[in-house]
Amino acid sequence: MGRLTRGAIAAVLTLLMLAGVVHAHGGRVVATGSNDAYKLTVQALDMRLNGQPAVDLTAYPVRRSNGAPDLDADVTFKLGARDVAGRREADGITAEIPIETTGAWRREPITVTASGTAGTITVHAAALQRTDGGPPAALIPTTVGAVLVLGAIVVIRRRSREDAAPPTP
Repeated sequence: MGRLTRGAIAAVLTLLMLAGVVHAHGGRVVATGSNDAYKLTVQALDMRLNGQPAVDLTAYPVRRSNGAPDLDADVTFKLGARDVAGRREADGITAEIPIETTGAWRREPITVTASGTAGTITVHAAALQRTDGGPPAALIPTTVGAVLVLGAIVVIRRRSREDAAPPTP
């Protein structure tokens, strides 16, 4: 296998790794709050769920008494009129909620309630319309991926032509 072909394969593998990073938990902080029981931070990230647009909401409840995460707390996410129970995943409590179009969650209010042994906290986020005028979050990784794939195709075709060309005398 030629050096250029290996480079093309490495570029495609890098693209696949970047796609996994784009869908990781976390995202934009949409709400925070604290009371005597908890400090609660909520993040939202656009994603795809079974090929359809969705939002990944993740809550991070932390006990005020000792600063420890309370991943056993019951967390309910309310997006518009929909209530969804959260589930423990890694270092947070998450819910993946299908939506009509990518980013549609920004037009709906979000309410998150965490209840645990320390007490209860509720945080709210008003509808979040995009105000920065920047590109959609997936535009940059998608563009980089497209450039890498096109580069790989050019390298593979060029290599194929060089291999198929008759030797010069």
